[in-house]
Amino acid sequence: MSNVRIVTDSTAELPADVVEALEITVVPWHIQLDGETLPDVPALRTSEFHRRRSRAQPVAVPPNARQFADAFERCTRASREIVAILPSSRIALSLQAARQARAEFVGRCEVQLVDSQFISCALGALVIEAARAARAQTSAAEIVRYVNGLITRTYFAFHAESPEQMLRHSLIENSPAALGSPSGYRPLLLLEQGEIVPLPRSRKRGDPIERMVEFVGEFGPLEHFWTVSTGLHHGLELLHTRLSEELPDKLYEDHVYGPVMAYYLGSTILGVVAIEALL
Repeated sequence: MSNVRIVTDSTAELPADVVEALEITVVPWHIQLDGETLPDVPALRTSEFHRRRSRAQPVAVPPNARQFADAFERCTRASREIVAILPSSRIALSLQAARQARAEFVGRCEVQLVDSQFISCALGALVIEAARAARAQTSAAEIVRYVNGLITRTYFAFHAESPEQMLRHSLIENSPAALGSPSGYRPLLLLEQGEIVPLPRSRKRGDPIERMVEFVGEFGPLEHFWTVSTGLHHGLELLHTRLSEELPDKLYEDHVYGPVMAYYLGSTILGVVAIEALL
């Protein structure tokens, strides 16, 4: 058993078997949809779920300080060191709630909080690496340093057909640079240092998928590489084709994001997440 317990929330979008195998504590968000309140679990992060809820916009409810305190309390039964790796504080409210919960444990347990600056599989990858380090008996301070180093090598670029949700949550500026122009230009967006910003416009013309492939092609070897969508995006097959044609050496996985990310960023995201290898 690890000397350090790793905590995150369900926006890390981790498979249940990985959570169990690596002994990760996941504090769930809840989803309000069609009069029901559901915990954010892997079953909601599927193409089938997005297809069923295509006409309804879910509301995501973040975990509160009490839920984080309960999770930390459970962790103290096995360890006096906890590292909580959470979604970008510019997007979600988990870090603030975890910070409030941590106050209850002063003098009892060391709780270190990390703003991952990401969400979805980018956050999940950081959590998995932290949990593996914990199983290798790495100290909490070393795990935090390790994760912060991974953050600097992690990139999330995406295109959104509709910016409505991001505008509603004030995550992007209402400007042509972020939203595109009447001429048809649509920017590629980056989740960078926890904020959503437009990628500077390339001199080359091209649709968002071409720019995503170009973006990934600028990196050397990658430790991890994903496509990110609801699994229903009409451009996903084209992205697959262009990746196989232009970057056949970069192997990737398809990741279907869940309703929390859809609540904040919308359900029309098509993106890529890449973690550079450390040379």
